[in-house]
Amino acid sequence: MRITEQGILRTSLVHIQRHFEKLAHNQEMLASGIRVKNPSDDPIATQRILRWRKVKESIVQYQRNISTVEIWMNTTESIIASVQDIVQRVYELALTAGNELLPQEIRAGLSEEVEALLKEIVTLSNSAVDNNYIFAGHITNTKPFTANYTGGLITSVDYNGDGGQRVVEIGEGNTITVNVLGSNDIDNDGVADFDYPAIFRDANLGVDIFDTLINLRNDLTSGNVNNINSLRIPELEDILDNLAVRRSVVGLNLDAITLAKDILSKEEIDVSEDIDSNEKADLAKVISDINYEQTIYQASLVSTSKLMQGTLFDFIK
Repeated sequence: MRITEQGILRTSLVHIQRHFEKLAHNQEMLASGIRVKNPSDDPIATQRILRWRKVKESIVQYQRNISTVEIWMNTTESIIASVQDIVQRVYELALTAGNELLPQEIRAGLSEEVEALLKEIVTLSNSAVDNNYIFAGHITNTKPFTANYTGGLITSVDYNGDGGQRVVEIGEGNTITVNVLGSNDIDNDGVADFDYPAIFRDANLGVDIFDTLINLRNDLTSGNVNNINSLRIPELEDILDNLAVRRSVVGLNLDAITLAKDILSKEEIDVSEDIDSNEKADLAKVISDINYEQTIYQASLVSTSKLMQGTLFDFIK
C-alpha cells in the first residue's frame, strides 16, 4: 500500500511541476506579449514567421530604394524646370532680337544676358545629390560638363559622363530608370553614341542647349538677324519641346514611384499582421490560461498536501 501511495505522490508532484511550468510560461507570455520565442514553441508558426520576416526585409529594402529614387528624381525634375525657365527667357530674348528694327547696341546688351544664362545652365547641368552628379550616367563622381572659355566667354562645353542607365528595383520584378542623361554624345562630335534620350545635348534629336546659346550670343554680338530668326529660334523651340518631354517622363516615373510606395506600405502592413498573428500571444487567451493553470496548480498543491499527510501517518503507524 505504501508503494502505491508513493507512486501516486510522485505522479502528483510531476503534475504539480508540469502545471507550474505552464503557469510560468503563460506568465512570461503575458509579460512579453510573445507566443513564439523558440522554434520548439511552435515549429510550424516559426517557419511562417521566418518566411514573412524575409518578405518584410525585402519590402523595407524596396522602401529605402524608393526614398533614394524620390530624392534623385524630384531633384531632376526641379532642375529641368529651372532649365526650362532659363531657355524660355532666352527664347523671348531671341524673338526680341529677331526684330530687324531693333538697334544693334540693344542686341549686344542681350548677348551679355544670354552669356549669363548660359553659365547658369552649365551650373545646373553639374547638379548633384549626395555628391553624385545627376546627369553623368554611371560616372557620378565627375562633373558631367566642362565649359571651355576664351576671353571670359564660354566657347564650348564638353561632356565627361557616359551613357550609363541607373536602374533601381522598387518592388519584386519592378525596376525603374532613375537618371536622365545629360548628353548621348560622349565624344562631343555631334553624333549620338546610343539611343537613350538626353536633356542638354541630344544628338539623336539634333538639340544642343550649349551650342545654341553660344551661337545665339555670337549672333547677337555680330548682329546676324538672319541666323537668329532662321536657326536659333527654331533650335530653341526644339530644345523647349525636348525639355517638356523629358520633364513629363520624370513626372510619370514619380507617379509610378508613388504607386509602388503605396503598394509596399499596404504589403508591409499585411506582412506585419501575418507575423504578429503567428508570433504574438492572444493576451485574452493567455489570461484565461493563467487563471485555469493557477486553479489547477492550487488544487494540485492542496490534494498532494493531503496525500503527503496521509502517507506520513501511515508511515508512523
